[in-house]
Order: sequence, then structure tokens, then C-alpha cells
Amino acid sequence: MICTGSACCVDEKKVSELSSHLNECSGDTGLYLLIEHCAVIIIVDSGLDFLGSPYLDAHGEEDSSLKRGVPLFLSKDRYNLINNIVLKANGPKVIGPTMRYALQNVVRGLN
Repeated sequence: MICTGSACCVDEKKVSELSSHLNECSGDTGLYLLIEHCAVIIIVDSGLDFLGSPYLDAHGEEDSSLKRGVPLFLSKDRYNLINNIVLKANGPKVIGPTMRYALQNVVRGLN
């Protein structure tokens, strides 16, 4: 587990914890679940992509930032998408610019 978004684990080169962990442990691919935003970020070959939430409510909708307080369930389709992306390491090929735009608000404090 890494504590993204805080200054506690930023190294002397001002590299974020996501980037630092990726460089030290994961090579060129990393997958991160941002619990407080209920979202997944994948980094492949220095490309950052937002996968949305793997958890959906009873109506198949996300609860971004967990503000509605409704029960969420692991989506089999979302899980399979994430699994396929990780196994094939093709995140940037699957995720388009619309989802990248949504990521901007979440990631600003992480890098």
C-alpha cells in the first residue's frame, strides 16, 4: 500500500510516490486503486490512464469519491477489463482521451 497525495514519501528529487514505487518495484507497468476516489490508475510505459471504478452500485453506476454512500459491488466486467489490460500491458491503447480528461481532477495532487 502506498500513501499517494501526501508529501511523506516524496523523494529528494520531488518524484511522487506513484512514480517512485513504479521505478523501484514494477518496471514499466503499475496499477493503483485510489480508495478515497474509488478509481483505478494504470501506468504503462510512462502513459497514465484512468480506468474508473471497479465497483458499481446496484444500477451499474460509479460512486466517484464515495459521496453517495450506497453499497458498491465488484463489477465482473470492470474486473475483467482491468485484468486484460494488466495481462496485455495495453492500457493506453484501450483507454481514450475522454477518460484521460476525467483523470486530471484526481491526479493533480499525485504527481
